[in-house]
Amino acid sequence: MADSIWGRYKTILFFSYIYLVGLLMLVASVSVPGLHPTADQDNANAVQNTVLFLSLYTIALGTGGIKPNVSAFGADQFDEDDPQ
Repeated sequence: MADSIWGRYKTILFFSYIYLVGLLMLVASVSVPGLHPTADQDNANAVQNTVLFLSLYTIALGTGGIKPNVSAFGADQFDEDDPQ
């Protein structure tokens, strides 16, 4: 997708936003009182688990879009003709 449709920079930017949304969801899952188990609960309920895993999957999607493109983006900065 990065080479054929959007370009590397736009792909990195797009997946960075997805990564940020996943991180914000993860922060919300531990900050909002109804989205994390209380001290007297032994296990998390279905909604709490869903929010947690959805945020982790969103972070994984963002990371999967960023990492391969950043490596290639960094490698493009080197000039083979430069002796340094």
